[in-house]
Amino acid sequence: MGSFRDFFKGYFDREVTIHPKEWDTEFVRRFKIFLEENYGARFSETESVGPVGSQDFTIMPFTIGNSQLRLQAETYMGISIVGPTKIVDEIISHYKNICEDFN
Repeated sequence: MGSFRDFFKGYFDREVTIHPKEWDTEFVRRFKIFLEENYGARFSETESVGPVGSQDFTIMPFTIGNSQLRLQAETYMGISIVGPTKIVDEIISHYKNICEDFN
């Protein structure tokens, strides 16, 4: 029998930095189109949380099926995708295969 973590693998959120420039609006635009066309992503209204301390923080929530994910932009950290491990890993793998500008 597998471990507790193995049993729940894919249900925990995973965060992956996908682009080092946090305010690259053209990258965000293209990545959103990629998610909409390939995964049927539906974006909600962008939330600007920042500044938090010396950093700005923006959250772009979206859904794929019944799963909640988000893109987030954070000063000095870049742009990340956050969501269920299995979905995030699949998106990252697919995106790496078709794009040259991945991280």
